[in-house]
Amino acid sequence: MPQPEQVDLLRQPAPGMDAPARLAFSPDGRALTYLWSASGSNVRQLWWHDLATGERRVMAEPPPTAADETTLSAEELLRRQRLHEATLGITDYEWASGSNSLLAIAAGTCLFARDGGIAASIAGLDHVQAAFLAPDGRRIAFARGGDVHVWSDDGGQALRLTDDAEAGVFNGLPEYIAEEELDRHTGMWWSADSRALAWAHVDERRVPPFVISHLGGDEPMGEEHRYPFAGEPNARVTLRVARLDDGTARGAAPIDVDLGMADDDYLARVVALPGGGWLVATLPRDQRSLRWLRVSTDSQATELWVERGEPWLNLDDQTRPLADGRILRSTEASGFRHLELRSPDGELERRLTEGEWVVTNVDHVDEARGEGLFRCATLSASPSSPVGTKPSSAETASAGPTPGRPGRRRRESSCADGMARRRC
Repeated sequence: MPQPEQVDLLRQPAPGMDAPARLAFSPDGRALTYLWSASGSNVRQLWWHDLATGERRVMAEPPPTAADETTLSAEELLRRQRLHEATLGITDYEWASGSNSLLAIAAGTCLFARDGGIAASIAGLDHVQAAFLAPDGRRIAFARGGDVHVWSDDGGQALRLTDDAEAGVFNGLPEYIAEEELDRHTGMWWSADSRALAWAHVDERRVPPFVISHLGGDEPMGEEHRYPFAGEPNARVTLRVARLDDGTARGAAPIDVDLGMADDDYLARVVALPGGGWLVATLPRDQRSLRWLRVSTDSQATELWVERGEPWLNLDDQTRPLADGRILRSTEASGFRHLELRSPDGELERRLTEGEWVVTNVDHVDEARGEGLFRCATLSASPSSPVGTKPSSAETASAGPTPGRPGRRRRESSCADGMARRRC
């Protein structure tokens, strides 16, 4: 009896969707790197495209365990689900901001490369839950088993910074609410000089486990989460800091930072400051205010300003500390998301954009030219032509209907649906 023909009902990537992803220039400008599968499969490699010669080559191959979804751990599958990650192989990588070092991640394996060389796995850095490359490219902070470690290229043994992980307690990773509701998918942050590390310490033992049963497989399976239901306790999250000198931690233990957070408050955002330390935002459970603080590498916290919103405040990822200490920030204080510039002590210097349209993303800041490149959109369905113009002054941008042309809008100095520039 002939066997029935098998037909794929769903295949990844979908037709026409196998384009390169995560494009980035190497710090020295020699090459463009990206994730792509030459075979058109769902398993991606890291590629190097030499801008001078046009040569294209594979820079990093994923290990076999990262190419088959059936071999991934339950923890890795959940991480991919929260990131909406559908591809296999190498799913993430980063260049060090201050050197030509690169770190790629593939299902718990760290691959490291320098100066465009072939990336190789690092002995001892396996079963990693998260990893981040220091700006100078010489250290990697990683979480494994809920504890934070630091690997150094000096050949010594990785330094363990925490040893208090247990069921319901972990370090260097985001808690459930941070990933699902706050769009914060990281739990470790290097200082700009690579000599200090901050991370989230999470205690969710007071959050009762919640089991999701999967009964459709060959064997029943339970998926357990510590899910904080409305009105029930949240995880307790604190920020810890350790200073690193010559591969060792200064002091007997990391230092807890007093951010003035209540038990149910959220650690919303952490951004490294060019001059040292971090800019930290905390969010109360009612989500109507956002406190911004400066945290030094010796754990001292100073409140800079507070944003408020009704009926709630939306988070974003558009905060850009500048080398001179000022802070480029987007806010919905006017009812529309716009850019503003704040002084190093948090005082508002001026609004950079305004009008009945919204800034959707800050793509690049050129501090030497005093300009920022951002994306924005109108709230109307009327067609509008993308333009990018250099403003003639540092006054705020404005928008209004173009006389005699119904259905179109103009940007008098900087913005349209699409890309635009603005002087900082």
